[in-house]
Amino acid sequence: APRPRYVPNLGRMLRDRRIMARVGTNQLVYFVEGDPDRYRAPDLYVIEGLTQEGPERASWKTWQGDVPSFVLEVVSSNWKKDYEDIPADYEAMGVKELVVFDPWATSRSRRRVRWQVFRRTRRGFGKPLTSSDDRIESRVLGCFLRVVTPGRRRAIAGRDRSARSSNGCAREGDRGSRR
Repeated sequence: APRPRYVPNLGRMLRDRRIMARVGTNQLVYFVEGDPDRYRAPDLYVIEGLTQEGPERASWKTWQGDVPSFVLEVVSSNWKKDYEDIPADYEAMGVKELVVFDPWATSRSRRRVRWQVFRRTRRGFGKPLTSSDDRIESRVLGCFLRVVTPGRRRAIAGRDRSARSSNGCAREGDRGSRR
């Protein structure tokens, strides 16, 4: 399957910041040695310390040191699973930052929110930062993630608050930073 366009763009942005990392999508990441039922296939992941040009792998195993530092999950039609089960699995995996993006959440949603950001603390994931804005900041990536087409599965990354481009070339934003 062809790789989404944002994979090389994010890889290039990280490389420009002198961060060696592998960016990928939808590959199995096993996180309990000896238990083949404990895995996730992140919609987007970043594993620091590996080159993008390295050999292709069919899967990743966290006990071999391949722990994503960043994961983006797009909420599926089974949104309750994505809201409740996925954060616990990525916390157990050791992910530094998990962003859950719900493209179907609206300002009128009572139980759903566009963005949830889980950040690792000494005690694991804390309470998520939630937002219904069109963008949020990823501290691990050092950029903002922004909705490009509301109601569809599209988001881009850029270093400035406006996230005007997907190549990460813009500087800190003209609209300031809200949290």
